[in-house]
Amino acid sequence: MNCKKCGNLLNVNEKFCPNCGEPVVNGVDNQNNNLEQPMQQTNNMLFNSTQSEQTVQQNLNTPNNDFNQNNVNQNMQNMQTQPTANYNMNQNNASTTNQNNKTFKIIVAVLIVVVIGIVIFIVSKSFSKKDDSSSTTTSNETNTNQVVNTVDSNNGNTYTYKNFQFNIPSGYDASEVEGTLVLKSRNANVAFAIIDYYTLDDVTASIDSVKSTYTSSGFTIKSEDQRTFNGKEWLLLPSTLTQNGQSRDLTIAYTDLGQYHLIEALVVITGDFVDDDKIYTELSKMFNSATYNGSSSFSQNGEKEKFNPTIKFNESLANFEE
Repeated sequence: MNCKKCGNLLNVNEKFCPNCGEPVVNGVDNQNNNLEQPMQQTNNMLFNSTQSEQTVQQNLNTPNNDFNQNNVNQNMQNMQTQPTANYNMNQNNASTTNQNNKTFKIIVAVLIVVVIGIVIFIVSKSFSKKDDSSSTTTSNETNTNQVVNTVDSNNGNTYTYKNFQFNIPSGYDASEVEGTLVLKSRNANVAFAIIDYYTLDDVTASIDSVKSTYTSSGFTIKSEDQRTFNGKEWLLLPSTLTQNGQSRDLTIAYTDLGQYHLIEALVVITGDFVDDDKIYTELSKMFNSATYNGSSSFSQNGEKEKFNPTIKFNESLANFEE
């Protein structure tokens, strides 16, 4: 409760204002007084609002009213368009953000696919190299161990010739040329024939006749040598054969196959291969392991004639396997 005169704050039971001495009116009057103040303030606000409105109207009626009106209109237009502009801007920002997110996701997906592709390529390349290495090893083993038999073929490195089955040495190809069994490799080519009813002793007994036969066929016998390889005795006649003005070094060789079968061979060795003994050792193993599938009874009526060579040099003997 306030004093009516000076507005000083009064206690409830005070009858006079301690500030100005004004008598305090009863509660009703004082309450009305308190109500009058807010009413007065409201009237003042209405007056000020009316006054401001009149001032605005007056300003509009002044000579610069066009400018002011334009400002008002512009402000109103800005007030109307600004929400829309802000909304559109927000929409554009949202759209740009979504587009950027989509682009980022696409780039990430592409990178993942590329990485996976590279990994698959490396792994497949690795396995591919491993498979190629295994295939090459198998191919090399096949070329080294297996023999191509053009006439008669058995399992693995075996070859059947005139009722004999031979284990062909590793690295040789076996085939028949004009009834003669030919073995070909990178180091030596061998042509041999099997002659019935004759032995190495029969050749030795007719050695002069044998040499004469070869000499008349263009051979030049350099020496006569008897040697043993892998338990098998050989008669070796190193020679030179001259045909069409061209000379070739080779060896005429004889050994027993067993059961009155004689081996007559022509052995051509490449010029860069030094270990000749290896060739005859491999051939000795081959002849020692041979099995015979024909008749076991051998007989000859009358006296044996002197042995005469039968094998002929074939031009294919000079062509070595690549």
